[in-house]
Amino acid sequence: MSHEAVLNSYKQQQQMYEDFGNVLIALLAELLQKSGLHIHIVTGRLKAPSSLKAKLLAKEKYTSLHQITDLIGIRIITYFENELDYICQLIEKYFAIDRENSVDKTKMDANRFGYKSIHYIVAGTLDSDTKLDDRRFEGIKAEVQIRTLLQHAWAEIEHDLGYKAREEVPDGVKRQFFRIAALLEIADSEFARLRTDLVESRRELLPPHVSNLPDSTGLDIASLTHFLMASDIAIQLDKQIADVTGGLLHYNPESIEGNWQQLDNLGISTTAQLEESLRQRGREIITFYKNKNEKWLRHLKAFPEKHGNNSCPRGICITYLSLLSQ
Repeated sequence: MSHEAVLNSYKQQQQMYEDFGNVLIALLAELLQKSGLHIHIVTGRLKAPSSLKAKLLAKEKYTSLHQITDLIGIRIITYFENELDYICQLIEKYFAIDRENSVDKTKMDANRFGYKSIHYIVAGTLDSDTKLDDRRFEGIKAEVQIRTLLQHAWAEIEHDLGYKAREEVPDGVKRQFFRIAALLEIADSEFARLRTDLVESRRELLPPHVSNLPDSTGLDIASLTHFLMASDIAIQLDKQIADVTGGLLHYNPESIEGNWQQLDNLGISTTAQLEESLRQRGREIITFYKNKNEKWLRHLKAFPEKHGNNSCPRGICITYLSLLSQ
């Protein structure tokens, strides 16, 4: 197929590509929200025909529209660097990935600083019941970029200044760019470390009513946070759920706020009531979790080499207690 035919084909199918992108954005946003992650934004764009024309002129290899994997571009922008791996795990868990065309641009030479982002080429979901797997979308792929807010700032500024577009950049200018990129990389790491330190210090900052009467206090965000970090049964159940997929546990304040609302709906208002409910229904919670995620667990067992460590939010046992009680 000639370049002109590829371009005309795209113009005729633009609405279908836009529909695919909108469905993918909605699925990703729902998935991230349910995971308890606090994401800055999930956004997308459709490549303009003029941009596609320039791409076709620059690269002779394209003879089919389906060979071009970035006609739809989705960006997931998060606040903290240590959330990137977890987002990647979620995408690999739920979506079919074109690994040949996916790339991790966070891995660069030790002596270089600059653009960092993870790019997945998504070709559908592992669950054929979603809207993304409509027959009319067959063969369509989208590029999903995952980056932190600071990585995104670097990419946008770099693009706006036209740094990449210039063939020759003076060494002094290169050095300035590398210095700024290094500072942003350090800031990314330090913000992640700061959040971890704040979580660890929460026990010291807990209100007296929480630390002095942990067994009988009323539930609020502070007391629930302490409970999840200190209760043997909560720690045990959360760990059992994470261990089912060989995963890790992470702390997310918005997830705990969601747990608090779930407990309010269940009429559980004290830590003593919560402790009793988890001990009475602990075995049911684990069994329910396994049954609810049976399809994914089979996939994980069959293809362990395709997946890294999974991660579950602390308080996931409460999520499944709530689901079990519905």
